[in-house]
Amino acid sequence: MIHFITPLYRYDNIKRLYINLLHQLGGCNFNWHLIEGSNKLGNADLSEVLRDDRVKYYKIDTVYPWGHEQRNHFICNITCNDLDWCYFLDDDNMITGDLVDSYIEDDINLDLDVILFAQKAGVTDKIRIYVKNKNSLGCGSTDIGSFLIRYRLLKTLFIHFASERNGDGLLAESIKQVLPSDSALKIYPNRYTRYNVFSHKEIV
Repeated sequence: MIHFITPLYRYDNIKRLYINLLHQLGGCNFNWHLIEGSNKLGNADLSEVLRDDRVKYYKIDTVYPWGHEQRNHFICNITCNDLDWCYFLDDDNMITGDLVDSYIEDDINLDLDVILFAQKAGVTDKIRIYVKNKNSLGCGSTDIGSFLIRYRLLKTLFIHFASERNGDGLLAESIKQVLPSDSALKIYPNRYTRYNVFSHKEIV
């Protein structure tokens, strides 16, 4: 099972993100956790998406715009099986075939806790984040959408400094510190996630 955790803000992106999930995942078992904070953008009707039993909706009060409070809500309040995989899927991103293929291939490796990917910008071939070794887990070199993580490890963590945009980098630093062994991390320098796929801003 794989769990996608999305801080729900941009309502108008959700339907096409749902289509992306269905097309990429095929017959894979998944849950998609849509966690709305105190602010929203857009008024798209999500009733069709929410009729899917695999889509779980939550509404919480938040203070900051970065989505870390929603991610912490998942970590602290939503129970999964220890061997399940989790992925932080922002509502302006999409999942890639590389991520799904790696989830399917590596799920049988029970020693593995984290799968780390390089990252491309938007729908371009511009590489935004390169990954080489364990030190790639850290501030400035890891995005919140750069890795798959087993629930058994994620449940021991917390995104501190929810007020800070770089909370994902700080989370990556924490992951690096608590990895039980080098074999618990697998790095794919030539497999990719994507960043800001649905954003019209300049991608950097």
